[in-house]
Amino acid sequence: QQYLTEVSEYMDEVKQHNEEIMRHIMDMVSTNIFRPLPPPVFNDFDPDEDEPNYDPAWPHMQLVYAIFHKSVVTVDAKLIRKCINKKFLLRLINLFNSEDPRERECLKMILHRIYGRCMPVRFFVRNAINNVLFLVIHENRRHNGIAELLDILGSIINGFALPLKSEHVCFLQQVLVPLHKTPTLSQFHLQLNYCVTQFILKDPTLAGCVLSGILKYWPVTSCQKELLFLEELEGVLALADPTLIEKVVVCLTHTYMNHCFKRVSNAISSHHFQVAEKALFLWNNDTIASFTSNHKDRILPIIFPALQQNYSTHWNSTVSSLTLNIIRIFKEMDKELYEGVSKEFKTQRTAQGRKMEKTSRKNCDGLKKKKNNKKTKTKQKHHKTTQRNTL
Repeated sequence: QQYLTEVSEYMDEVKQHNEEIMRHIMDMVSTNIFRPLPPPVFNDFDPDEDEPNYDPAWPHMQLVYAIFHKSVVTVDAKLIRKCINKKFLLRLINLFNSEDPRERECLKMILHRIYGRCMPVRFFVRNAINNVLFLVIHENRRHNGIAELLDILGSIINGFALPLKSEHVCFLQQVLVPLHKTPTLSQFHLQLNYCVTQFILKDPTLAGCVLSGILKYWPVTSCQKELLFLEELEGVLALADPTLIEKVVVCLTHTYMNHCFKRVSNAISSHHFQVAEKALFLWNNDTIASFTSNHKDRILPIIFPALQQNYSTHWNSTVSSLTLNIIRIFKEMDKELYEGVSKEFKTQRTAQGRKMEKTSRKNCDGLKKKKNNKKTKTKQKHHKTTQRNTL
C-alpha cells in the first residue's frame, strides 16, 4: 500500500511519462485488477433489499484504480493506445460483473475516459458492451454492471452525429428495446430510459419503434414492471411531436391502436392502485389528451369498460375519483358519443348475462338428466338382483 501511494504521488507530480513507465504501470494495474470474480452471494439480488457484497481488498484496489484513472486522464492518447490492446479492454469490461458497486463506478469512469480519448477503439468497445447485453437479453444471464454500462452508452448516444447511422438505429432496435423484457429491468430502467430518450431526441421518428417495443414486451404479471412501462410510455409520448404520434399510431393500422389502448385499459382496471393511478394520470399529458380527443370514437369504446368497472367497484377511493374525472373529460368532448358507447356497453352486458343464464340452465338440465339416468339404472339393477334372488 505504501508503494502504491508513492506511485500515485509520483503520477501527480510528473505529468509527462514515457512509454516504458506507462507499460510498467499497465502491467501493475493488470496484475492487481484482473482476477477471477467470486461467485455471487445472492442468486436473485435486489438492491432495494439486499446489501451489496463489498470486496474486503477494496482499500488496496482503490489505490490501483486511482493510479489507473490518473494515467488514463493525464498520459498522451497515443501512448495509451500503445499500452492498451483489445484483450485488455475485454478483460476490463468483464470486470463490470463485480458485485462491489465502488469498483463498478471506477471502471465506468475509466472506460468512459478511454472511449473518449482513443477513437480507434470506440467501435470495438461498443461491440463488446453489446455482446454483454446480448447475453442478458437472450440467455437471461445475471449481470451486476448493466446500469453502469448503460450509463456509458447514454453519454455515447448523446454524442452521436446526425443523421444517425444504420448501425446506431440497429443498436436501439436489437439491444435497447429488447432489454425491456429482462426480469431485472428495475435495476437499470432509469439508465435504459435515458438511452432511449436520447435516441428519440436525436430522431423523433424512432418513437414508433420504441412504442411498438414497449407494447410487445408489456409485463402481464409484474405490477412493478408495469409501473415502469407506463412511466416510459408517458415519457416517449411527451417527447414525440403530436403530429408524429398521429402518423405513427394511425398509420400502424387499427389493430395497433387497439393493442396500445387495451394495455392502458388493463392498467386502468388493475387492482394495484398505483398502476391504476399511473394509467389514469396519462391524460394529464397534453399529447395524450389531444390524441384522445382526435380519436375519441375509437379510443372510448376500448377503455369504457375499464372506466365503468373502476367507478363502480374499485376499492381505492383515489382511483375512483380519478376515473370520474376521465369520464367527465369524455362527456365534455362528445356527450352523444359517450351515451352511445354507454348504451352499447349495457346491451352487450345484458346479452352476455343472458348467454350465461342459458349456459347455466343447460348445464343444470344436463346434470339433472345425468342424475335421473343414474337413478333409473340403479333401479333397473336393483330389480334384476331381486328377481335373481327370488329364482
